[in-house]
Amino acid sequence: MIVEFPKSKLLYISGTASIDKTGISVYPGDLKSQMEFTLERKSAILKQEGCDYSNIAQAIIYLKRSEDMRSCIAMLDKMGFPRDRALFQLGVDICRDNLLCEIEATAVINKIS
Repeated sequence: MIVEFPKSKLLYISGTASIDKTGISVYPGDLKSQMEFTLERKSAILKQEGCDYSNIAQAIIYLKRSEDMRSCIAMLDKMGFPRDRALFQLGVDICRDNLLCEIEATAVINKIS
């Protein structure tokens, strides 16, 4: 969802997980692959709006297993995701039982005058 303001707009990207275009969960049980898939989808959504990870103002990262935190941080760093703007929710239910992570984010996009 996009909310327009005179000089900027907010892009709200709801929870994104490792679910393909047909609605199938992909990479069950594989955190690294799920994170990569999810982050690539986030990046594609941002790109459609002419921005990238640097526009992310805040994010919430949900992890089913608390012990996956270090691996998650490594993947975020590898993919260039601004983890310093993220709140981590550990040991929580994800939208589907076979998924290990989910990410939601808000991006701020400045309009060119």
